[in-house]
Amino acid sequence: MSSSPPAAKRSRLGEAKTAPTTVGTADRTKSGDQETADGTPRLSADIWVEVVDYLYFDDMMRVCAVSQMFLMEVVPRIEKVSVEGNRRHLFPAFASRLGSIKELHVFDLFSVQIRVGEAVQFNQRHLMQLLTFLAKLPLVESIFLFGRKQLVEGENEWTTIELFQHEPARLIPFFLSGRESEKLRAFVDAVCGLALSRPLARTVDIPGLLDHSICTKDIDGYDSDCKYCRTVCSSFCFRSILDCLAGSCCRPHEDYFHENTICLQPRYALEILKDRNDHHSGGTLAECIDKRLLLHAIENERFDFIQALIDLNMFPKVNRGDIDAHVFGSEEGVEKPRIYMGFYDLLISEGVPLRTSDFSNIFSEEDEFDERDE
Repeated sequence: MSSSPPAAKRSRLGEAKTAPTTVGTADRTKSGDQETADGTPRLSADIWVEVVDYLYFDDMMRVCAVSQMFLMEVVPRIEKVSVEGNRRHLFPAFASRLGSIKELHVFDLFSVQIRVGEAVQFNQRHLMQLLTFLAKLPLVESIFLFGRKQLVEGENEWTTIELFQHEPARLIPFFLSGRESEKLRAFVDAVCGLALSRPLARTVDIPGLLDHSICTKDIDGYDSDCKYCRTVCSSFCFRSILDCLAGSCCRPHEDYFHENTICLQPRYALEILKDRNDHHSGGTLAECIDKRLLLHAIENERFDFIQALIDLNMFPKVNRGDIDAHVFGSEEGVEKPRIYMGFYDLLISEGVPLRTSDFSNIFSEEDEFDERDE
């Protein structure tokens, strides 16, 4: 494996390694012509839109330099693109031509150093260049971030931005130091600014970006006045925020207390989501609060979040077949969740057909106090 990106993951639009030359003189002819001025066969814009997925991003930019037809008729219709996080690819002037992009893959934003315990190092320059690039993509719906993970000397592979902080070693994909966490918080804050000022849609989904403790406050419990977390709840897509509240990014463990990614009380966070008026993309808030989300919240013991759903009349319906299909504790090495007896009874009263066999332990408050005394 070489140090260059693998073919399936390179900053490209597809698999072709060289740009076809049949469009080199296409701008000498009218858009509807099927031949160039010298008689070379020419692909129409409609065909190019279908085959452009097989071009590397570098090759696409070269074609744009020699073909006005490709630049004016094909590029504005591209909906998915993969780029590297450098100045050559993240060029704002060219990004404005990609106004129809809905899915963006960005590589080389960070590196993972295995020799120092799989610590992550972000390329701050690339992060800032990405922000100026995103400001020109108002229709983008999904952004996937990738970095290099070093395997052995001179070899690496691409990996996604699945970052967790302050967790047991067996649960950490990568370690994020305080300095690198600050870089990422600054990036998240800047993305919020783009979303709130409308260059970037507030419904954009960036998987993995909120999957670690982004809040700067070191508190035990919730804080209703955290400006940072309120901004995050006002800026990111519903599903990203709801998955954080439901604990979908990480399962609890007996020796481990998972810090809240968002320090707001779940009720306050849900009220912020309700007050937003961008329900048109990715489904309404009610559609996003579905049985999958509820079952993840039960599995991850996020009972404050479930109580907030009940109080705000946002509790979804679940049947026994949904529970059987989900299978609590199905992941290898993960035990079934615990649950308070009172909360178990509350969920039953809300129509959730739970069984005692769904949980590793159903305990009362007295049992909890006894455990603490021991």
